[in-house]
Amino acid sequence: MVFDRKIYWLIGVSASLVWLLLLSITLPNDSYAADLLIDKTARLAPFPFTMQSLMWIIFFLSGAELAFLYERVRREEIALKMHLLPEDPGKMIQAAATEDIVRKVRNARIETVFLRSLIEKTALQFLSSQSISQTHGIFNQTKNLLVDRIDSDFELLRYFAWLLPTTGFIGTVVGISLALQVAGVPPTDMDGVSMRDWMGALTGDLAIAFNTTLLALTQSAIVVCITTLLRNRVDTGLIDCEEYCLDNLVNKLYVT
Repeated sequence: MVFDRKIYWLIGVSASLVWLLLLSITLPNDSYAADLLIDKTARLAPFPFTMQSLMWIIFFLSGAELAFLYERVRREEIALKMHLLPEDPGKMIQAAATEDIVRKVRNARIETVFLRSLIEKTALQFLSSQSISQTHGIFNQTKNLLVDRIDSDFELLRYFAWLLPTTGFIGTVVGISLALQVAGVPPTDMDGVSMRDWMGALTGDLAIAFNTTLLALTQSAIVVCITTLLRNRVDTGLIDCEEYCLDNLVNKLYVT
């Protein structure tokens, strides 16, 4: 399986389009669910070119990004169980043995970011310098770089979590603007039918305003919740990799 972020994004966009199609088929035009979820009878633009459709695409892109990062941390967890380092607590590691460690890591049939970087950079530094202090320095620098990489990876999810409510608020402004246009042109004949039609158009536009905000806040809350849980798991995975390397590589280095 090719581990590529673009493939996950493509799947996310495709899933959002399928989801919108299913909602448009299953939800009656005059139902509240159709107005809330997809704005099927939108005045501003015909379905599917609505604010709700855009929010669903952003929501599924967030899910694709979450799935990509989850798969990465899952592979790190699998790599930790492959015993890539000598785990005998009484066996020290000399410079010559680090070549075999690097070769074993590179030949491992799994894509890993955290564990591979920590092992390779630490082992290669010890192999070239045979200095324990320099090797400790490289290990700490690599660990800090990985933390920065995690922050960078989650930056896009933080943007999506901000973009969803922002898009909803834009829909709110649009809905209120449409409602004000209707309110500014009351019917000339104040009979029951005219008033009912006028109020129906007015409240319908206001519904657009509230529905987009409600849907956006709900989607954003889901994205933030899952992102927080995943970030905790990613941080825990990195800590596990650091501890594994400390116990079975860094603290076992020996210079003759």
